[in-house]
Amino acid sequence: MNFEILASQWLRALRGRRSRPGFSQLLGYRSNIVQHWETGRSWPTATRFFSICRRLRLPPEQRIGSFLQRNPSWLASANFSQRASVAALLVELKGRNPISVLAERSGYNRFSVSRWLRGSADPKLPELLALIEAASRRALDFVAEFTPPSALPCAAPAWKQLLLLREGAYAQPLSHAVLRALELDGYAAGGYRDDDYLARAVGASAAELQAALQFLLASGQLKKTRRGYKPAQIGVVDTGMDPARARQLRLDWTRRALQRLESGSSGHFGYSLFAISKSDFQRIEQLQADYVRAMQAIIAGSRRNECVGLYCAQLLDLARAP
Repeated sequence: MNFEILASQWLRALRGRRSRPGFSQLLGYRSNIVQHWETGRSWPTATRFFSICRRLRLPPEQRIGSFLQRNPSWLASANFSQRASVAALLVELKGRNPISVLAERSGYNRFSVSRWLRGSADPKLPELLALIEAASRRALDFVAEFTPPSALPCAAPAWKQLLLLREGAYAQPLSHAVLRALELDGYAAGGYRDDDYLARAVGASAAELQAALQFLLASGQLKKTRRGYKPAQIGVVDTGMDPARARQLRLDWTRRALQRLESGSSGHFGYSLFAISKSDFQRIEQLQADYVRAMQAIIAGSRRNECVGLYCAQLLDLARAP
């Protein structure tokens, strides 16, 4: 995605029906700076952009909390009109990804990325979007907290596809496992000739597989070719945007893991009961979050696709009420 075009169209959408000179004056400028932004001659910095959002009654702290889907401790005192808060957001999204990975994904050099993460420099709006996408693959979700991406010509097709993929995950959970199986080296190498290959790869019955394939074909996410099924688009999809449906999805995959445990199938299953301080329990929670981020980095860097994995985890304070 071209983040300069996205930034330009986003700013245009935020302007609404106001004229460019009028919007510039509303933001406190004497010059027609908005024309420069919308034509790509210059850009607001991240802190300036968030100040604009606040002026438009789009409080960034609240919307970024919604985007993160959690409330990290630093967010309570955040002020995104300041570099330190922008840097804290980027560090939160970065997780354990090395700076070199963010630099490669975003197209910016390591020196610039490092300065933005330290808060010693303020990224411009297209740079901020590129970093968010590099760190989380969720730039469009970030935009959606402020403006419907369907209103942005350059983002509308990708947003529509993303919503379709999410709906597939909610309505037919196995469909995403099938999409992952289609990435396997063995499928491209000849597995497409084997009618049972995909079912074996995801541990599904023939009926479950057919239901998933029918959904993928009907929703346009899949097409059939001479060399088997081909996805229209393969990508990592965040399914946490709808909390209720995301909870149901977690239940579905946990049940599948339980079925494997009950049948004695291979896999890593275990539990541990322990007494611990509240503060140390919180440390374990953070450790688990760090582990997931590290795992995601390994997945992103894997050079061969030989199996479809399922990761399920539960960490509970048994005294907590539902």
